Amino acid sequence: MVAAVGVLVLLRSLFRGETYRWVAEIGDAMPVSAWEALILNPARDHPTGTCPVSITEAWLVHPAWPVAAVALAPAVVRRRDV
Repeated sequence: MVAAVGVLVLLRSLFRGETYRWVAEIGDAMPVSAWEALILNPARDHPTGTCPVSITEAWLVHPAWPVAAVALAPAVVRRRDV
C-alpha cells in the first residue's frame, strides 16, 4: 500500500516541472495528471503549460497502469507456496 501511494502521489510531485519535455511527459503519464486533464472544463480559461495532456493520452494512461501492474507482478513477486 505504501509503495502504491508513493508511486501514484509522491512520485507525481517530482515530475511537475516544465523545464524539460521528458519531465513533463512522465508527469503526464501519472493517473492523477490524466484524471485532471479529463475533468478540466474546456469552456473555462486554464493555463495549459508547454506540454499539455491531450484527452487521448489521458484515456490511454488509465488502462496502461493496470496492464503494467499485471505484467510486472509475476516478475516482481517471489514464488510462494499456495
